Amino acid sequence: MYFLRKTCEMLAVVFRPVKDNAQFFFFMYVTAITVSFLELPRPDSEVYPGLWLELFVDLYVLTSVIMLFPRAMRCYIRILISMLVYLVSIADVFCWEKFRSTLNPSMLLLVGETDSREAGEFLSTYLAPELLWSGVGVILLIALVHLILSFRLPFVKWFSLKEKLVCRLLCHYLKQSAPIGGFIVLGFLVWGIIDSVGNKCEMVQMFRMKTVGEVEHELTTKDCAQFYLPVYRLAFSVFSNRLASQQIGLLIEANRDLSVDSCSFRSPNIVLIIGESFGKHHSQQYGYFMPTTPRQMERQKTGLLVPFGDVVSPWNLTSFVFKNVFSLHVVGQKGEWCDYPLFPALFRKAGYHVSFVTNQFLPKAEKRFMISAEGSF
Repeated sequence: MYFLRKTCEMLAVVFRPVKDNAQFFFFMYVTAITVSFLELPRPDSEVYPGLWLELFVDLYVLTSVIMLFPRAMRCYIRILISMLVYLVSIADVFCWEKFRSTLNPSMLLLVGETDSREAGEFLSTYLAPELLWSGVGVILLIALVHLILSFRLPFVKWFSLKEKLVCRLLCHYLKQSAPIGGFIVLGFLVWGIIDSVGNKCEMVQMFRMKTVGEVEHELTTKDCAQFYLPVYRLAFSVFSNRLASQQIGLLIEANRDLSVDSCSFRSPNIVLIIGESFGKHHSQQYGYFMPTTPRQMERQKTGLLVPFGDVVSPWNLTSFVFKNVFSLHVVGQKGEWCDYPLFPALFRKAGYHVSFVTNQFLPKAEKRFMISAEGSF
C-alpha cells in the first residue's frame, strides 16, 4: 500500500503542470496544430510527422518551468507567453497567406532594412479586411476565445453560478483522478521524448553553429532541424541574422590586410551604376522597342558606357546580392563574402578617390547625395 500511495503521489506531481495550466496548455496546443495545417503547401501534403508528440513534450516542459515561479506570477507569465505565441503565429500565417513562405531569416532581414515609409506602404497594401476570412482570422478567433475564457468576461453565460459549480466539481474530479492523468501524461512524455529527441539534437546543433556558411550548409542536409513552430522559426531567424551581423568584423579584418602592387590609372574615372528598380525588359539598351534610354544609348555608342549583358545574380535578395557584388569573393570559392576585401577598398588603396552616392539609409535629405569613402571602405 505504501508503494502504491507513493506511486500515486508521483503521478499526481507529473500531472500537476498540465492540470494547473490546463487552459493555457490547451490553447497553445490548438494554436500550433492549427498553424501547421493552415500552412500546408498542398491539400495532399502532410504536417511534420513529429508534430503531435513533440509539441506535447515542449508544452509540458514550458508549463513545468512556469510552475517554478510563485503562484501569483504564473498568470502574468502565461499572458506574456500567450501574447508572444499569438503575435508570432499571426505574423507567420500572414506571411504564408501573402507570400507562401513562413518566417525566415530573409524576411526578418528585410524588416530590419525597411524604413518607415516603406513599412507604411506595405501595411496599407496588405492589411485589408479580407485577412479576417483567411488563416489570420482563424488564429485571431482562437486568441479571442482564449481571452474570453481567461478573463471570464461578464457577458459570457458560462460563468454563471451554476457553471462555476460545475467547474468546481470538474476540478475536484481532476484532483481525484490525478494519478490516472499523471499516468497518461507520463506515457505521452516518454513516447514523445523518444520520438523527438533526434530533432531536438539537430536544433541544438543548429544553434551552436559559428558562421552563416555553416548554417546554410546544415540546412541542405537531409536530417536538418525542423523548426515546426512559428516561435522556433523566429528564434532561428534572429540567430541567423545575428551571425550575419558578425560578418562585419571579419570584413574589417579582410580589408585591413589589403595591398596593391601597382596601378596604371588607365581609366581615371569609373562610375558603377546599380539600379535596384531598373527593369531591363523596358530598356532600349536591352532590346526594348521604345526609345526609353536615349542618353544611355548615346554614351554606349561612344564607348563611355558598357551595359552588362551576361550577369547571373548569386541570390534573389537585394542585400545578399550587394554583399557578393562588392566583395572579391566568387560564389563557390572557399570562404564567404566577408573573408575577402571589397572592390571599392581595393580602388581606394590603389589611389582612387572613392565616393558612394545613394538615396537611401540616411534620414536627412542634405546628407543623402554624396558620401566620401574616406573611412567608409
